[in-house]
Amino acid sequence: MAWGPSGRTFRLLFVLWAVLGGTAFAADWSLEVVSIEVDGAKVSQATLQITPPQQASALSRPVQQGQSFAVGTVIAVPARTTLMLKSSNANSVRLLPGSRIRVLAGSDVGEEFGQETGESFFDIKRALNFFNVRHGRFQAIVKGTRYSVKVVPEKEIAFDVAEGSVRIEREGKLKIDEGNKEGTITVSETLKAGERKTYRLDIDEYLARFKNFGEAETYYRKNLEADRQSGDPIRIGTGLNQVGIVLVTLSKYREAIPFFDESRQIAITLFPGGVHATIADSLNNLGVAHSDLGGTANLQRAIGYHEESLKILRQLYPGGVHAGIASSLNNLGTAYRALGGTDNLQRAIRYQEESLKVLRELYPDGVHADIATSLNNLGTANANLGDRDNLQRARGYFEESLTIQRQLYPDGVHADIAASFNNLGNTYRALGGTDNLQQAIGYYEESLKIQRQLYPGGVHGDIAQSINNLGAAYADLGGTDNLQRAVRFFEESLTIQRQLYPGSEHADIATSLHNLGAAYRALGGTDNLRQAIGYYDESVKLQRQLYPGGMHSDIGESLGNLSFTRLLVGQNSEALRNAREALQIAPDQLWIRINEAHALLLMGREAEALEIYTQYRDKPLNATQTVREAVLDDFAALRKAGVNHPGMATVEALYGKPAAPPRRSKP
Repeated sequence: MAWGPSGRTFRLLFVLWAVLGGTAFAADWSLEVVSIEVDGAKVSQATLQITPPQQASALSRPVQQGQSFAVGTVIAVPARTTLMLKSSNANSVRLLPGSRIRVLAGSDVGEEFGQETGESFFDIKRALNFFNVRHGRFQAIVKGTRYSVKVVPEKEIAFDVAEGSVRIEREGKLKIDEGNKEGTITVSETLKAGERKTYRLDIDEYLARFKNFGEAETYYRKNLEADRQSGDPIRIGTGLNQVGIVLVTLSKYREAIPFFDESRQIAITLFPGGVHATIADSLNNLGVAHSDLGGTANLQRAIGYHEESLKILRQLYPGGVHAGIASSLNNLGTAYRALGGTDNLQRAIRYQEESLKVLRELYPDGVHADIATSLNNLGTANANLGDRDNLQRARGYFEESLTIQRQLYPDGVHADIAASFNNLGNTYRALGGTDNLQQAIGYYEESLKIQRQLYPGGVHGDIAQSINNLGAAYADLGGTDNLQRAVRFFEESLTIQRQLYPGSEHADIATSLHNLGAAYRALGGTDNLRQAIGYYDESVKLQRQLYPGGMHSDIGESLGNLSFTRLLVGQNSEALRNAREALQIAPDQLWIRINEAHALLLMGREAEALEIYTQYRDKPLNATQTVREAVLDDFAALRKAGVNHPGMATVEALYGKPAAPPRRSKP
């Protein structure tokens, strides 16, 4: 089953290229109140809403001239009140009535503010290395100018330049029609004195659109050639990063890594102090690419990059309340979650809880897409732990995420809502039992209904995934009718995937082939079992193309299931070969070790088989079953398929009374 918020997790996948500079922030930087006006008249003090650093709640406080605010403070001025602030760098910030800003960073080399709502004027007197104003996916980067930023939350943001120029960077979506692929990209434009521009906040902006993968890759590679010819290191860094983003969007993670690494090297050259947001973002991008590439070694590299990025960001933003910090914490959690195992999953949960805490401070009303995504990620990590308590906890996170998404997207037709329905379906399916499986089917159907509205052509990875999940839930219900229904869903999912990936080399295709094998095996009967062997075999061949080293857990699982299915039709020597191939990949998987013992027993090599049965008899196979219980279940399944051997009675005598229903394929 596929867990996740909405395709990709909340990650920084772009580099915001600021102008030169970058050292740790000085402790003596200050932001001081120089004047207060109410209804246009100067007053000595006024009551404002102030949120101190590292606190979630705003407090009504009297503020007077000469008072200073630290990095991390949120300042909100009421109606009829205007507040003039000046930094120790002689830069001025004027908050108009209804304005709310967050002080994100400050030192003698640079300053950064978050304009959360309302309008503020910025007058930059001193030529700092950077002066940035952020809101969501927008950032204004300036050096010596006068301008204003006005935010109407969830509706629009406007930039008005009175003097000098302002570079506006905005994040948007990259769309590739082939396969309905989407990515995140950043573009910039410069506004000069007298210019004003307004952007909408209530829509997803598509900054580039291409017909197919090749067209997108060619376009950005050609752009990079022009960037290199310019000799401008900032332009080259941006171009390298954009090519990397496109390659990640196309799932070419290995190819993306050298582009992100070269981008990082340029950033290090530009900012030799090492403490700069550009370097942190480059490290993050490398972490994302390695994490998506998968495998233990790559995931450990990803963790190293994300830890280094987080260390820099915490030096840049000592208050700790910053979207980049939340993203790095989340990405660390995602990498640990992918590593698997109880310790790593618990570590993932701690990182994602910390990320959620930062986001709740950034967006105190709680209704924000990043919070919904963070809740989904927490739910996924808890669900992956697998026990009933964590599954119930995961369900709570997914439901809370869905509540926020329905407030954000009241028409209900949004990919994130579909993803939350899918996650709830996965949770109920994992809880098991007829009632929970029926609920899972209902959630999967809701998810699929939304996806068909979003992608009316019907050829989309999310649609294929929902159809696959429906098949898995019906397969879990069992019974001939449900299993036949599951086969139809798996076949439909496979048809879509083969349209999406005409080269047929894709992990989703391998999963569908594997699921068809499991469904036909559960249906039983010689013809169905032989069909199951064909699908498992095809899945293994494809997985070996996808993972040339051959040491991948998916290959081990498919070989293990292929092994047991061969036993059911008497292909014992082939079953032994498959089991031993699987054990080379996953030597700690006892369910595959049992298959090896079965094959040896049925081939007449009873002494070798009994050694395995005896050695592992009382070992736990999973949370609910011992090896002894699984072996007895398997014997029942073998006899049902018409396979029997005197040695089975010997093992049963050694083990005692048989247990109940036959063991299913590993999911």
